[in-house]
Amino acid sequence: MKNLFIAALIFLNILTSGFAKIRNVYVIHAKGIINPVMASYIVENIKKYDSKENLIILTLDTPGGLLESMREIVLTILNSKTIIAGYVYPPGARAASAGAFIILSTHYAFMAPSTHIGAAHPVSLGQKLDETTKEKIVNDTVAFMINIAERRKRNQKVCIQMVKKSISLSEREALKKDVIDGVANNLNEIVYSLSKKIAIEKSPSIHHVKMNFIERFLYTISHPQIAYILLILGIYGILAEFSTPGIGFPGVVGSISLILAFFGLNTLPVNTA
Repeated sequence: MKNLFIAALIFLNILTSGFAKIRNVYVIHAKGIINPVMASYIVENIKKYDSKENLIILTLDTPGGLLESMREIVLTILNSKTIIAGYVYPPGARAASAGAFIILSTHYAFMAPSTHIGAAHPVSLGQKLDETTKEKIVNDTVAFMINIAERRKRNQKVCIQMVKKSISLSEREALKKDVIDGVANNLNEIVYSLSKKIAIEKSPSIHHVKMNFIERFLYTISHPQIAYILLILGIYGILAEFSTPGIGFPGVVGSISLILAFFGLNTLPVNTA
């Protein structure tokens, strides 16, 4: 009888070990244009906390951004071992354009009250494209959205209209049309809602993740206006150095400004969603 009891305990331990509860919730905060700097920040942190014992919540407030940067984030989410919840937050925020793809690609998509999602038609900035090229870009983007909708079992028809017709939905409309999984006032409501679907400890540790100083600096100089100001400052600095040789300071400032400007300009969007 004793041996049978011990065997039962061992069997129970083996059975439950495969269903480890989530102990940590990592909240990655992302606000602003989706560019290479933002993509690197999100992707690196998803990979950093990629564990079955973790839950990642990605809060997002964005007007859109680069298609390639968006794809990098989405592919990381789709291939993550960790359950990732997307959250359009805070109230008044939006997941527009590239942001719609990111939120819809998460395992569970939530929106705060007074938020909206959609308007995901790709546009071209800084160059004129012929109709054939435009059609190729749109068709490719639609196909990508269909793949996401199929993978996450979302309303394909509405998701396609976000790309083709640039429709935008409030949180209530998105929930009613089966585009998202829920409306939540705060992070605790998301954790509580998910605890009914996945194994989460009663009081998991919540950790907030934000850009560090270097990431914030690089993200700031990647803004178009800042990049162009640095470019002009760099040009004037170099001209000042040539006109008054020997001072050195204008040349140093100009060189550094140009380097930072070129970095920023290289992250500016060409085709955006």
